[in-house]
Amino acid sequence: MIHASIYGRLAKDTQERTTASGKPMAIASLAVDATPNNAETEETVWVSVLAFGKQAETMARHKKGEMIAATGRFTQSRWTGKDGQERTSLNLIADTIVSSRTVRPGGGRKKAPSPAPDTGFRDDPIPF
Repeated sequence: MIHASIYGRLAKDTQERTTASGKPMAIASLAVDATPNNAETEETVWVSVLAFGKQAETMARHKKGEMIAATGRFTQSRWTGKDGQERTSLNLIADTIVSSRTVRPGGGRKKAPSPAPDTGFRDDPIPF
């Protein structure tokens, strides 16, 4: 089994489903930048992300174009298309889903800390 972490942009809105047992499920297509260092052309790898339960609910809140990170079990599927060509897909069954919007709701900047209140004390030298 391969456990992987990926970070990419949602190619389209997440599709929500329900399993036969009534558990929430979400499917998304993630464009992951796989460009080697110093490469002249960009390379994108497409990964299908499947999430269940709470992770599915988290992923379902994200829309096309948003960046997410996912970790989980990485699999590869092979099949023959209608045109007779053998095809391959990469899939990640998510254990965790994280995005900047999940970590920091609203996606806004953190506010600068408020200055300390003036207590009336001054930095006067204290003789000893």
